[in-house]
Order: sequence, then C-alpha cells, then structure tokens
Amino acid sequence: MFGWFRAQNSCPINKEEQAWIEQGFSQFLEVFGPDRLYSGPVILPTTEFFPERYDGTEQETLEIAHRLAKLLDLEPEKLRLHYFDESDSRLFDEESDGRLERNGKPQGPMELWLEVKTLNDPLIVVACLAHEIAHALLLRHQRFLDQAEELEKQADLLTVFLGLGIFTANAAMVEDRQGASFTSYTWAGKRLGFLNFDLFAYALAHYALARGELHPRWASYLRPNVREPFGQSIRFLSRPENA
Repeated sequence: MFGWFRAQNSCPINKEEQAWIEQGFSQFLEVFGPDRLYSGPVILPTTEFFPERYDGTEQETLEIAHRLAKLLDLEPEKLRLHYFDESDSRLFDEESDGRLERNGKPQGPMELWLEVKTLNDPLIVVACLAHEIAHALLLRHQRFLDQAEELEKQADLLTVFLGLGIFTANAAMVEDRQGASFTSYTWAGKRLGFLNFDLFAYALAHYALARGELHPRWASYLRPNVREPFGQSIRFLSRPENA
C-alpha cells in the first residue's frame, strides 16, 4: 500500500504482466515504427500542447481531439467525435463488441466516443480521447483484431507508446478534482482505465528507458500513486541482469 513497504529494487508487477507489456511494445514497434517511441514527443498537461482555458464545450473538446491528431501525425479531418451517456444501453450490445462496431471500417473515418460526464475535466477528456484514438489505430491492423479480448488493455498500453501515458496513467482511477484547466488541479473513485497504476507505471518506465531517459523530467507530472511504482520500475529495469 505504501511505498516504503516495497523492496526498493523489486518490480511492482508480476513476471507475466512484465512479459505482456514488453511483448506489446515489441508489437507496436513492428506495426507503428520506431520513430514514435524513440523520438516522438512526450505529451504533457501544459500550454505547450493544450490551451490554458477550457470550459467543457463540445467545440473545445473537438479542438483537443484535433490537437492530439496533429501530435500523432493523423489527419484531424478524419476524426468523428461523438458523445454518449453511459446509461444508454443501446450503445452497448451484450451480444457483440459495440466499441468494435462504433470505430468503423479500418480505412474510414476514425470514430471517437466520449462519455458526456467526462467533458468538464480536460485531463480526463485527453485520457479518454487518447484511449479512443489508440483503440481505433489497433482496429486497423488484423493482428490486434485477432486478440480482441485484449484490445482495451492494449489500447491503454499503446497510449504510453504514443507519448500520452501521463494522461491515461493519471486517469486510471477517476477522482473529483478542484478546478478545470490543464495546468492547475488537485486530486480530490471510479475506475476509468483498463490498466491499473502499477501496470501503467511499469509501461512508462519501459518507455522512458527505451528512450534513454533514466530520470525523465516528465515524471513529475505523474500522480503520486503512479510516480512511486514508476521509480521502483526504473530501478528494477536498470539492474544489470534486467538491462
């Protein structure tokens, strides 16, 4: 529960989870290429990437989606942003994968869906959009369609590979926050992500070390219960036998 109860050089996740993350990164390298991992930007909750002001309007949400598309070298005009209420059961058919159907054909528009209750929090909006974009990207490749039961978890993992892991890791558990801006907030839960804090932390450590970043400055943007296992994962992966 608390960081000081963990061995300093131990790993916060088990060997099977380590292997799953490492295999995922290997697959992403083959499919999406090395440039994004090794030299792509780490996207931060700062005005370098996002506007200072955010009032939760649909137009502002669309602007954020377009910014993310440009950062990921996607075409903003290909995005289709939709909104839903999680209480509307018509969107999710228990007999089929509604998410799979809503994202459309592989070469068609990229259909992104946001739950209307998330629109008042810009950080959650970015995390959800990041997951949706990653999900849609995976659907364009047959090798991931063959692993449909893992698709949501893989989408979360892909956000780390794409440089958006700060947002999805911090939003793995949603809590009330005071203020609504990208640069001023305090954590005040509902599970949002498909990976937990420790899995995100290990994935972020794997990402950092792949980029040659032993002490990345961007780690300061991680919430404490991600930052602590992130540091632990860095130490574990830096051990000679794991390097």
